Amino acid sequence: MTARTPSLESLRFLEASGRLESFSRAARELHVSPAAVSLRIRDLEADLGVTLFHRRGPRVIATEACTALTRALGEAFGAVASAVEACRAEAGLLRVTAPPTFAVRWLAPRLGDRIGGPAVTVEASTLLLPSTRFDVAIRAGAGAWPGLEARPLFPVEGSPMMSPALVAGRRLAGPQDLAGFPLLPDDRWPRWFSLMGVEAPRLNVLPMKFATQELMASAVMQGHGVALLAPRMFAAALRDGALVQPFAGCVEGPEAFHVAWREGDARAAVRDFVEWLLGDVDRPA
Repeated sequence: MTARTPSLESLRFLEASGRLESFSRAARELHVSPAAVSLRIRDLEADLGVTLFHRRGPRVIATEACTALTRALGEAFGAVASAVEACRAEAGLLRVTAPPTFAVRWLAPRLGDRIGGPAVTVEASTLLLPSTRFDVAIRAGAGAWPGLEARPLFPVEGSPMMSPALVAGRRLAGPQDLAGFPLLPDDRWPRWFSLMGVEAPRLNVLPMKFATQELMASAVMQGHGVALLAPRMFAAALRDGALVQPFAGCVEGPEAFHVAWREGDARAAVRDFVEWLLGDVDRPA
């Protein structure tokens, strides 16, 4: 009778643990607890009838059997990933990942005007997703990511913005008057005041923290305070009157948004989408 092959999920746990030689690092990669990895490996050892790891306190050391199996599993999973990528490319679906604010405020309004090319699916994420999860990525940073090629789009920007209700009837003759307004926390405030040629006054910074600029903008539109937001991203909100930009001064960088793709990926769909993005940088939303 043929022995039952362990489940693919169990083999994924083994491949990650053997490759990383750490249950805790494998747990982080697989988004589970270290205890779950340890239990899965023990069940797998019992199922296969071999020792896969020597336990040395918190450390684990892969056995020769584990190393050989891990190598074979890595090659097999790589082949599966390549086959899936080829199938997806054949289907003409382009996967794009971008930070939430970029995806909502800059990319989505432009996708409707894009002519030709494959269908696009956009994943909005604050995480730097692994390259197997996307065909094209928008990332903010210096532009040097291992295994990726990247080209700059435009710098990360910040200019004071507030709701019309917050500014109504209040004095705002110069940048120094912002000291009288509640400000949302941002490390760039001193740089902005310096750009405007004034010494940063004592600021009323609110004890808030936001995971994305989109959440911060939502708080601003509800009248909770003033934030440094990107004019490129919120041009439509400024045009519609949902936001007010009292001063034109805008801090830029040092980081910039980049479009990135896997090193050596020469597919026409990827190249065309990248060129479309680069050509659309200066078009108003």
